[in-house]
Amino acid sequence: MAGITPENTSLLLAHGAWHAPRHYSHLTKGLEKAGYTVVAPQLPSVGRDGEAFDDDVNTLRSGLRDIFKTGKDAAIVMHSYGGVCGSEAAKGFVKGESGNENGVVKMIYMCAFALPSGSSLNDALSHGPAPDWLHPTESGKALTCERNDEIFYNDIDDEDFKRKTSSELKIHAADTMARPVTWEPYRSISSAYLVCEKDMAIPAAAQEGMAQAAGITEIRKIDASHTPWVSRTDETVKATLDALAGKI
Repeated sequence: MAGITPENTSLLLAHGAWHAPRHYSHLTKGLEKAGYTVVAPQLPSVGRDGEAFDDDVNTLRSGLRDIFKTGKDAAIVMHSYGGVCGSEAAKGFVKGESGNENGVVKMIYMCAFALPSGSSLNDALSHGPAPDWLHPTESGKALTCERNDEIFYNDIDDEDFKRKTSSELKIHAADTMARPVTWEPYRSISSAYLVCEKDMAIPAAAQEGMAQAAGITEIRKIDASHTPWVSRTDETVKATLDALAGKI
């Protein structure tokens, strides 16, 4: 099979909770500069006080279908919660299976949840102390986050970015925490994991543990927080490109 190039593969971004695709512009612009088309849909779970997991998955699956219509394969770049819905979205889209002429050819977990089949985000979080920066809304159907500078942006010097981004974060649908994934894409699709060593949201040890349990051997460590594309932009873009090229 030919290697992954901008000519034969487009990228789908599965962003994290509370955030929006525009908050990833440092990353997407870097990947676009390298020649890749980046599809970055807004996940419905952000801003919703109700169930949204299925809608997140279907939104990403729609993005994949749009890529396939162009005659290209897709690589999914997943951040944080995006690893859950992004993994589920790839189900049934393995290249060469079920007659798929085009399909998903790479999964890139960027400090993202790589869960075993049958488990949920809540299951993953149950292995350690409950995050004290997560709080349910009055309805109990969504979650808010606090201490963003400490949890998400702890190594970012750009005060304007931190202030603006924190002010734009929205609630996140709580059912996304409880819904289990139903398959393990990393068993069928080439996968890479980018470990962020200063991450306060998902500790580096937990990231490494997920990668190991998933059997992912393509691992690159980045000396960065949960938002590496801002504090270590060039390094994060290069790591993503290296993962696509199979150079990790």
